[in-house]
Amino acid sequence: MILAAALADRDRRIDLHSYHPDWLRDEKVRVILQIALERNPELKKIPLLDEFASNEGDRELIRFMSSGSELGQTFAASPAVPADLIAALRKGFQDTMQDPDYVAKLCQSQIQFNPMTGERLSEMVRNTRGAPTSIIDRYKQAIE
Repeated sequence: MILAAALADRDRRIDLHSYHPDWLRDEKVRVILQIALERNPELKKIPLLDEFASNEGDRELIRFMSSGSELGQTFAASPAVPADLIAALRKGFQDTMQDPDYVAKLCQSQIQFNPMTGERLSEMVRNTRGAPTSIIDRYKQAIE
């Protein structure tokens, strides 16, 4: 989860889980929306930005813009890697993400922990890369 600090530096972003876990716990900040494709499990009541879109075109643009925040720390392999090896790597990753000792260490380190499956990540990348030119053009206009 990232907080945009709107004081002197409008482009500054802070990972609350890693740097300020007390801000949420002690209610020092109030999260008003999420820029993501899916709601963070810890913030189920907080709406996604795309929920405020007034039409499908705007919703598609917001989802395209939000896709980068979902990718996080990803692991990638060449398209030439055999499918059976990809399956083994994904299984190893999923097994690690479900290991109680590993999860406990991550929680102790106060690092945000919200893993996704390799299949879900691949789907998100395909959707982002396959975005219509009209959405990409609108995105470029919005950030200029």
